Amino acid sequence: MKYDVVIIGAGPGGVAAAHNFINNGVSCILIDKQKFPRNKLCAGGVTNKAFELMKSLKLEEFDIRNVVVSEGASLYLEYEHIADIKAKGLTYLVDRFEFDDYLVNQYKQKGGKLLEGRKVINIDMENNIIILDGGEVIKFKYIIGADGVVGITKGLVDENIKANGFCLQIEIDREQFNYESNNMSLYYGVIPQGYGWIFPKKKTLTVGFGGDYDKNLNYHEEFENFLSKLGISYDKRNFRGAMLPFGEYIKNPINKSKNLLLVGDAAGLVDPITGEGIYFAMLSGIRASNVIMKALKQNNKNEVDKYIKEISQITKNINKGAKLKKLIYKYRKPIFKSMKNEQIGGFLFNECLYNSKYDLLELLFNKNKGA
Repeated sequence: MKYDVVIIGAGPGGVAAAHNFINNGVSCILIDKQKFPRNKLCAGGVTNKAFELMKSLKLEEFDIRNVVVSEGASLYLEYEHIADIKAKGLTYLVDRFEFDDYLVNQYKQKGGKLLEGRKVINIDMENNIIILDGGEVIKFKYIIGADGVVGITKGLVDENIKANGFCLQIEIDREQFNYESNNMSLYYGVIPQGYGWIFPKKKTLTVGFGGDYDKNLNYHEEFENFLSKLGISYDKRNFRGAMLPFGEYIKNPINKSKNLLLVGDAAGLVDPITGEGIYFAMLSGIRASNVIMKALKQNNKNEVDKYIKEISQITKNINKGAKLKKLIYKYRKPIFKSMKNEQIGGFLFNECLYNSKYDLLELLFNKNKGA
C-alpha cells in the first residue's frame, strides 16, 4: 500500500486531519491500534469552538440527543462553593465512545481508508516505510502523528519530553449520586496544580481529577478522599488513569527529515489550566494537514516548517497559561474568592478559561503586580 499521508491515531486530531485530506482529494489512510467504537479516558467536554471547527470539515451534524449541553459551570475552591457561572458558549458533554466513533464513521462515509485494531511496529523515516503487526508494509510521503503522549511517533521527534500530568477518572451511574444540574462542576485545590471535575452525561457522571504529576503523591488515596468528600460511593477497581501533557509541549513538532508532524496530545498541545485537549487537537490536525498539502503541491518539504507558525497562537496561549498557573495556584484563595463577584467570575471564566486565552489575565496580573 502507498499513500501520500499516513495518519497514526484516530482521535479528534488525527481524524480532523484525515477529513481535511479527503475533502481535498489527498490520498491518506488512518491507522489506530484499537477497534471502533472504543472508549478513551476523557471528561468529554467539547466546547463550542471545537464544534465550529467540525463544521469546516464538512461533517454531518453530530446527533446531540444523547449529549448533555452545559451552559456553564459551578466553581468550588476545594469543597466550598464559589459561584455558578454562565458561559458565553455551550459545552457539549459527550461520551467519547460515541463521539470518536461518529468522527471515524463520517470519515469512512466519505470513502476514507481506515485500518483499525492494527499496531504500528516500526517506522523507517529514511525509506518512508511503516511496518504493521503481521508484517504489512505501507509506504508514505508524510506522516501525521496523532497517537498521543505515549505513542510511537513522539519518540521520532523528541525523545526527551515526557508526559508531565496525570489524571484519574471513574464513570458512575447518575442514580448513584444526587446531581440535578446539567452544568459542569469544577473543584480547584483538591489536588496540587490541578482540579477535580464532575461532568454529567445522560445516564452517567464522569468524575475525575488531574494535574501536574507528582511522584510523591498517592493518587489513588487522594482520589478516594475526593470521592468520599463528595459523598460518591465507588468501586476502586473502576478507576482509570492516564498520563497526559499539561503545559509542556514540543517546541518543534516536526522530525528532522521533515516528513512527520505531531498534533494534539502527541505534540503536548493541551491547555495547562483547564486540561482541554480536543479543540487544540482538531485545530492542530487541520493546520498540519494544510501545510502538508502545500508541501505535496509544491513538492517541497520545507513547506512543513510553516506548521510552527500555524500553531503559534496555540503555543503562545499554552506558554502564558503555564506561567500564570503557578500564580493562580499560589494565590488561589483570593483569586477564586474574587470570582464570587459576578463580573469578575464571568470575566475570568469566559474571557480566559473557556477560550484558552490568557492575554487578558496576564495583563491583569501584571497590572496588580505594578500597583
